[in-house]
Amino acid sequence: MQENASLSTASNQFIQLPDESLLLQRFQYRRPMLFPDHVHNEYSLVVCLRGSIIARQRGFQETLHPGEVVITSPGVFHASNYAQDGVPSDGLSITLSWRALVQFAQQLRLPLVHATRIPVFLGKQTSEDLRVRAEAIAKEIEMQEPGYRFVAEGLAQRLLADVLRRWPPELVSQQDPREVQPLERWQFVVAVEHLGLDPDWERSLAAIAERLGCSTADFQARFQASTALTLDDCNLSILLHRAQQELLHGDASVANVAARLGFRSANHLTGALRSTANVCPGALRKGLLAKRMDAIPARTKLFSGRG
Repeated sequence: MQENASLSTASNQFIQLPDESLLLQRFQYRRPMLFPDHVHNEYSLVVCLRGSIIARQRGFQETLHPGEVVITSPGVFHASNYAQDGVPSDGLSITLSWRALVQFAQQLRLPLVHATRIPVFLGKQTSEDLRVRAEAIAKEIEMQEPGYRFVAEGLAQRLLADVLRRWPPELVSQQDPREVQPLERWQFVVAVEHLGLDPDWERSLAAIAERLGCSTADFQARFQASTALTLDDCNLSILLHRAQQELLHGDASVANVAARLGFRSANHLTGALRSTANVCPGALRKGLLAKRMDAIPARTKLFSGRG
């Protein structure tokens, strides 16, 4: 496991803590980022620190604002969006295995966790003190002063304990373990970041696999186990999400957006948007115009049509 993984489009730092049961991720997304439906064998507690995060799990959608927390569960498909509407998203995640969560919950004497079944945490929590603790962990990761891992480990365990103690029992369901071998969370994040950077994913396939420490065949198989999508379908989904965001919030022409994202032409991009998202660039641009008109003071609108 690499200690730090950073890409040019987003700051992603991964820190393995001393006892190796917890993995911390500090993320800062400055452009729209989509992680389509995927699954892994770990729990991830995700805290929003700035901006917002959209998280979907088991048909429920939560929009996280600073100080709000969700927990994604192993074996449960989930998806997330970052830096929507051009607003950066910053946050922190704490990842741990089902076994580690069971041991942790038993030490806390929590009835939420069953020894042979996997608890699924629905909904979200919000608390100012959770945000403060998450900010302290993020600062330790960023400053990396001597002994920061031990300090971060203590803070992360306290944050995890507080969240589990507060989670309403009625929002916790149980499911049987699912035998899958998907990518670990950090591997999935790095892979999707690479896909979003390079429209021709096949060109960088070997580099992605090498960075994740596996063969290209193993990477492709585990990626499909994580998403139930081929790499090609997943990459198209990511690129179309980027295209929609750029058309909705930017001024570049359809042709320029298409060229930048690796589509053959403006018509190719338009056809892909219509067939997969049932939307066309013109409709997105009308949405942009409507937003800009809404931002104009009412008095200005009254006289905007006069010569």
